[in-house]
Amino acid sequence: MQDAVEAHFQNVFRFALRLAGGDIHIAEDITQDTMTKALARSAQLSDPAALRSWLFSIATNCWIDHLRGRKRQCSEVGLAQAAAPEQSDAIELTEEYQLALKALDRLPDRQRSVMYLTACEAMSIKEVAEVLDISPDAVKASLYVARVRLRRILNPQID
Repeated sequence: MQDAVEAHFQNVFRFALRLAGGDIHIAEDITQDTMTKALARSAQLSDPAALRSWLFSIATNCWIDHLRGRKRQCSEVGLAQAAAPEQSDAIELTEEYQLALKALDRLPDRQRSVMYLTACEAMSIKEVAEVLDISPDAVKASLYVARVRLRRILNPQID
């Protein structure tokens, strides 16, 4: 099971990176937590064919846990300090790709996750629904709204 989980490491990391808005350090933490929890709970996976979806579900829950921790940090440390973005490693990308990623990062969490899972991870509506624990109709609605918002962000003259 460990080999199967580790085979999905890069996919989980890329997903965590999208959830974390491009912050490599947070994505690494989410990925590490995901892998640790997956290996500890491997007996809970009833269908090995659903491993990827299961890992993405765990990653989503780790991200939610991170957000809860950050919310506590905001109240304990002060909003100004907690809101300061961490420096992330520079990644050379084409200008268009960078614009697309920035636009994706401007979407609300659910829309960003739905868009990433369908476009980048090529998951079906059903798989995305399972990963995010929402209905397939909610996935379709979020995907539609995400596409509309991305068009408006990337092509503001269309409005």
